[in-house]
Amino acid sequence: LFRRMPNLILKLGKGTYKESIDNLFIFSIVDFSNSMNFKYFMNIPQELAYEIAKRLYKDDSIDYDNELISDFIREMTNIICGNITSQLLELGEKVSIRTPKSFLKDEMEKYVPPPGYKIIDFPAKLPTNEFSIGIIEKFDTDAEISKGEKKLRVLIADDSELSRIQLADIIGSIEDVEIVGSAKNGDETIELFEKFEPNVVILDLIMPGISADEIFDRLVEKSVDVIIVSGLGNSPDVIAEKYRKGAFKIISKPFDQKVIEKVFAELFEKVKDNG
Repeated sequence: LFRRMPNLILKLGKGTYKESIDNLFIFSIVDFSNSMNFKYFMNIPQELAYEIAKRLYKDDSIDYDNELISDFIREMTNIICGNITSQLLELGEKVSIRTPKSFLKDEMEKYVPPPGYKIIDFPAKLPTNEFSIGIIEKFDTDAEISKGEKKLRVLIADDSELSRIQLADIIGSIEDVEIVGSAKNGDETIELFEKFEPNVVILDLIMPGISADEIFDRLVEKSVDVIIVSGLGNSPDVIAEKYRKGAFKIISKPFDQKVIEKVFAELFEKVKDNG
């Protein structure tokens, strides 16, 4: 892809484990989840980031500033990870990816992985510069395996892209929670539910496509824990009805991280009590 897109010949060196990584200029990262749980990253110095952007867009009239360069690198990371996903799906893996994030050095000087993850950093050499590519893998310790604890597999369903991103950021930081998919309408929700079989669904009540009411009834019938997202347009009667029909919890917009973390703590207790 480096040869096809920015027309650069890339050579990778031997990967090494690291506790953290200093941000060279732009650190772009993508989360992979479901049957494979890892993160892909590129760590690129400023001179190379600008060179890649200019080679990609070939437009001297563009005013290349740091924010624009960050967008370019994020888009390239997205294309690379889309290609990785396609190859993994062809191999029979059930894998999904989240929206890439790019951090400039003044936003994040050093990347430290979440607990339970290890960095494998590969030096990448180009004719004009060097950077690094790597993966951040999740490792289960022997102690964690012996517990036999069940993970919560979560599907996020909300027509608001901002809400999906906010929920993914909060939930993705909770240990032993795996986001298996993100749906923007009712049809996608059903499709991803049948494909990934989550045991928790966060469901917005107002979405295009198959109605949230119909989806809710299907999920409850299958004993899925449903967390309802309540917006300004939802009346107290509607919320009360969802509780009566079996909703696990209701969360409101704008999202409160502490509230959501408490909801998931209660979900873990429920899983533990049910064996």
